[in-house]
Amino acid sequence: MAAWTGVENDADVRAALSWFASASGNPLAFWARLKAAQAAYREFTGLPENFGRTPQLEQTSADVVAAFLAQGKSLLDSLRTYDHHLASKTIPWLKQIGSKIDALDSVSGAKERAASMLSKPTVRPDSSLLELTMAANYADDGGDVSFVDEAPGVARRPDLLLAGDNGDPSIGIELKRLNAGAYETEERRFQAAIFREVAILIERLGLSVHIDVAYTSELVNVPVTYLAKWLEIAVATRVYVGAAYPWRDEHGQGTIKFADVDAVRADIRDSSLYVGPKLARLLSGEVVRETNYQLAVGAEPDERDPRYISELRYGSVVTWESISPAALEKRARIVKAKLIEAGRQLKAQEYGIVHLVTDTELLCQSSDLRRSKNQDVIKSFRPESKLVGIYVHYLVPRVSEQHSWLLDETVDSFGPGLVAVPMIKAFPEAPTVANDQPAWRQSIPLR
Repeated sequence: MAAWTGVENDADVRAALSWFASASGNPLAFWARLKAAQAAYREFTGLPENFGRTPQLEQTSADVVAAFLAQGKSLLDSLRTYDHHLASKTIPWLKQIGSKIDALDSVSGAKERAASMLSKPTVRPDSSLLELTMAANYADDGGDVSFVDEAPGVARRPDLLLAGDNGDPSIGIELKRLNAGAYETEERRFQAAIFREVAILIERLGLSVHIDVAYTSELVNVPVTYLAKWLEIAVATRVYVGAAYPWRDEHGQGTIKFADVDAVRADIRDSSLYVGPKLARLLSGEVVRETNYQLAVGAEPDERDPRYISELRYGSVVTWESISPAALEKRARIVKAKLIEAGRQLKAQEYGIVHLVTDTELLCQSSDLRRSKNQDVIKSFRPESKLVGIYVHYLVPRVSEQHSWLLDETVDSFGPGLVAVPMIKAFPEAPTVANDQPAWRQSIPLR
């Protein structure tokens, strides 16, 4: 690898990448894959049509596994290919694995599971990294844990086995990474279409506004011109000059106000600014939910890095969330489906543990509602196997203005009969908060 010229010389991330290189069986080819993924990211973000876009891993490279791991390499050696948004979803897993390498090496089947992940370049590695992380955590805590061999065509089995003490039966551990389901993916697609319509109006008039909306009906039922219509009304009435223009109707409620372009111009007077959450915060005057905002800006990209702006003509931000009862019900179905699937995979075991891991949104009413709905689903769940613990890990990846990456975790745990069980976290070394609020309700310093 090249000398450190990246963001942070993190020994744990470096150790994790070296471990994966060894597990691949061909370290030279492994590092070449990551270097190619960095080049693909650089090319994607350098295209004029992608200016201001927040890329997904699948968009930056056909080798999705390499694109994921390449964020770790970029943390070490490449500011240009280090993505602030992607890093908060990738680096924490590498950091955690790297901090437990000795424990992970004691887990039977760990390197084979890593090699299997690396052999499937088009499949997101989230589930495999969760398995490796939790295996290392259990082993580091003194557990005799091993991977269960993958056996295509054979009845599905748990991911891990935790050996019992003093002749007690082993415990099967099933790990489920709850990525966005089809319903949430569709929600984001509908919101993207709604945003495109309002962005056309923003760009035509050169507007600098902050639109904040909470949808109370399902997005599939919201007209594509919904936000554009309300912006047109606000502009025509001029009521929102100097104050927020509020609205409420059968589809949702929200406000429209002027964006603070002066704050942005002051910030970039002698520098440049990444097109991301800080820009959205300066425009809106408040911390934004990292994945539930969209930007429409007229700006000049910095010639040194097209992901940054050096001048701003106008800038608008849309923040949104979906709090429709019907939407919450449909999103909760993925938890029930994963529980049923996990229960079946553990059916042959006398005892089992299930870990469900999901990302959630910062400072978001829908996150509170989703947690409540998930708790209801779990409390009414009747497993086919004897579960001694169900854990739901809520992760809040953050794009911080003070740190290269941040991730907070809140865990809900349920034992037999819903009694309390020992806490098990995916990121046990992460600082604990000093209050009783969940991770998505925590604030972080801005400067």
